[in-house]
Amino acid sequence: ENQSIENIRSLYSPYFPLDIVRDYVMMALKEAVEINQVHNRDPIGGSNENLF
Repeated sequence: ENQSIENIRSLYSPYFPLDIVRDYVMMALKEAVEINQVHNRDPIGGSNENLF
């Protein structure tokens, strides 16, 4: 249906659980650091162009 919005200032964004997102991102970052033990020095005859 066509619903009109009388005042845009009365609108709110939906609830988004930032604490859950933060915990997940920090866990994923910790896991990535533990799993990926790539040496950060230039390999012999190469570069770190594709390291990141």
